[in-house]
Amino acid sequence: MLLLLACLAALAAGPVLYLLVDRAHLAVRILDGLVMLSVATLVLLGILPDAVHELGWLAYPLLVTGVLGPTVLEHSLMRLQHSAHRIVLILVALAIGLHKFTDGLALALPVGPVEHGIHVLPLAVVLHQIPAGIVTWWLLVPAYGRRVAVGS
Repeated sequence: MLLLLACLAALAAGPVLYLLVDRAHLAVRILDGLVMLSVATLVLLGILPDAVHELGWLAYPLLVTGVLGPTVLEHSLMRLQHSAHRIVLILVALAIGLHKFTDGLALALPVGPVEHGIHVLPLAVVLHQIPAGIVTWWLLVPAYGRRVAVGS
């Protein structure tokens, strides 16, 4: 239950941070860099070794898909018409929902290495809720408003 509350608090921090730094471009670049560094560190040091242990070589194409997928999607969105953009945005919101479901599974079933008495995967899930909250807010507020973003 404590992990769930920590996860919700971290997720709620995303919109707050988004609103605080929306107009401060330097702060956005710094925050973006810190988020990218922290996510990369968590993935490379905390999640990838376990994924390689469990999945073998299949973990590497999945890693590449996870890294390149959002970039390819972003470039595709820029070229699409407004209506197609909305359809893709809905699909992205559904994918985010599925991702959040799997995050919940990771919180409910803590597995993997324990370092200093802490399961690494649930900690990674909690910490990555901050950038997840920022991205969710960034994607949904301009297209659908705050109500939909809060509801997601």
